[in-house]
Amino acid sequence: MIKIKNWVSPKTIDEAYQIANEKINNRVLGGGAFLRLAHDLTIDTAVDLSLLGLDQISETERYFEIGAMTTLRQLETSQPLNNAFENIFKKSLENIVGVQLRHIATIGGTVFARYGFSDLITALMVLETSLVFHERGEVSLVEYLEMPRAHKRDKKDILIQIRVMKQPIKCSFQMLRNSSSDFAILNAAVSKVDRHYKIAIGSRPGVACYALEAMTVINDTASINQDDLERLKLMRSAVSGNLVFGTNRFGSQSYRKAMSEVLVKRAFMEVNHEN
Repeated sequence: MIKIKNWVSPKTIDEAYQIANEKINNRVLGGGAFLRLAHDLTIDTAVDLSLLGLDQISETERYFEIGAMTTLRQLETSQPLNNAFENIFKKSLENIVGVQLRHIATIGGTVFARYGFSDLITALMVLETSLVFHERGEVSLVEYLEMPRAHKRDKKDILIQIRVMKQPIKCSFQMLRNSSSDFAILNAAVSKVDRHYKIAIGSRPGVACYALEAMTVINDTASINQDDLERLKLMRSAVSGNLVFGTNRFGSQSYRKAMSEVLVKRAFMEVNHEN
């Protein structure tokens, strides 16, 4: 059961930060879509960010700047964003539960919480993504995901913006689900910039991470193509052999491990498809 004693909607980010840190049990809310994941949660004051104008996608010469309160549906349907990154946002979001939920859940809530089942985080991992916090400032997504989770008594920072660098890029998102609107059993994303590849695997069921050994294999050459069977086999083996997979009600460790090779192969073929 979730109990919220007070609800406030600050008009400035400074006010939101101050209220969030007045008491240990004060919480900053994203879209609120996954509050149900918390059990027996009591919130003294819920800090609603909806009046702060953080729900916009803006474009500069070098970046797409996405407000933390931007919904998954806004990302999914943003033409400029999807044109710039080969529809990776649309592909990673269109199967998440249903349109109603995607109108509620936000990019900030998803990224800040570091959900292990997130398709979006996997996609963001293969782009040049950074996060802008009120107090901490700008940090890379990878750096944030590797940080230890904040203790209950630590200062509560507020994620303001997600920044994605523009660049000539080929990218692909692949996932495996039991049904079209279910949580992913496993997901994978691959990007290529100037013959340099990034490979991310998520829903392992842990939060997305790079397949570093596979990236070393695939990047340790001047060029590679779909006919280089030996190197592709080494890459796929490095994915399944050097990442930690687990078991939950959606899939077993061994199944995820085997399917990781399949998803990465599909993604690699897509980013190298000339048409």
